[in-house]
Amino acid sequence: MSDLFVIRGQLQEIYAKHSMFIDKGLQFAMAFLTFLFISRNVGFMEAAASTFVIFILALLCAFLPTALTVVMSAGLVLVHMYKFSLGVFIVTAIIYVIMFICYFKFSPRYGAVILLVPIAFYLKVPYVIPLACGLLGGPSLIVPVAFGTIIYFMITYIKTSASVITGVEELVPQMSMLVEQLVENKELWITVIAFAACILVVFTIRMFSMDHAWFMAIVSGGIVNIVVLAAGAIMFNTKISYGTLFIGGIVAILFGFVLELFVFAVDYSRAERLQYEDDEYCYYVKAIPKISIAVPKKTVKHISENQADEENMDAAAQREKRGDRKKQVRKKKKRSRMQHTDPDAVLFEQSMKKDLDL
Repeated sequence: MSDLFVIRGQLQEIYAKHSMFIDKGLQFAMAFLTFLFISRNVGFMEAAASTFVIFILALLCAFLPTALTVVMSAGLVLVHMYKFSLGVFIVTAIIYVIMFICYFKFSPRYGAVILLVPIAFYLKVPYVIPLACGLLGGPSLIVPVAFGTIIYFMITYIKTSASVITGVEELVPQMSMLVEQLVENKELWITVIAFAACILVVFTIRMFSMDHAWFMAIVSGGIVNIVVLAAGAIMFNTKISYGTLFIGGIVAILFGFVLELFVFAVDYSRAERLQYEDDEYCYYVKAIPKISIAVPKKTVKHISENQADEENMDAAAQREKRGDRKKQVRKKKKRSRMQHTDPDAVLFEQSMKKDLDL
């Protein structure tokens, strides 16, 4: 487990050093995937659906606020709808006007959510979005999630029913056909209700002061998504792949655990409860320390050719000294053995010392 926190620390250090480039890269990727989704599904105007135009628009959005990226995506959709059908264009424009009114009223800071919902559907991981919104935001994110879901289903319907819509020549029947499809689409509204319920459940549970609140919120949110969507499909007899639903719920739960690791990793075993007061209030505080592990730092020593030669010469000299010392030690040992084993040599040496003294 500690290895995960070390990896987290390393990633945080990388982000701290290169945050500007990473943020711009993520903005570019989000805008590019959004425009790609629009062009691949309702790319009726070939000039606006080309990969080169999409790339240039996404590159421009990387240096603009997210709200302007939402506006540009809406403009791109309207351009394709105007080329396709005037009636569809009018209905789509009305939906976008309502969306922007609610967006700027309730959640002006979360424009990225409107873009991420269609992208998540496009990448087959839609259940990740409401769970992440419940963990990182609050009930106000229901609005952008709901409108992102409506836009995805609207674009999908126009793609699959393009021939039917173009077969109707009058303006009003075209408009009523699209409105009826959106209003009567049971799968759409079941999905919106399931996502809203997931956000509310996850947000409510994670705000509790009990231990492991985030863990329980993540698991509960994944279960709510699966149960509400499955129950809605059974009640209203809509088509749904239960295998895909189950796998999507598991993926959302795993993604929630990754968010917890990076956003809210705490050590509940060291939790403390504090109580203090002032002139007006008494405060009861539960303090839980965050888990932090120091990232091991590696030092790299650069050695040039001259330094390497000098180090090799020093090592050779040290080896020679060690060899000389060993030889001297062996000689001393040999002499001491001779002195202890040869008594005549000892007597001779003593007599020589006496003669020298005289």
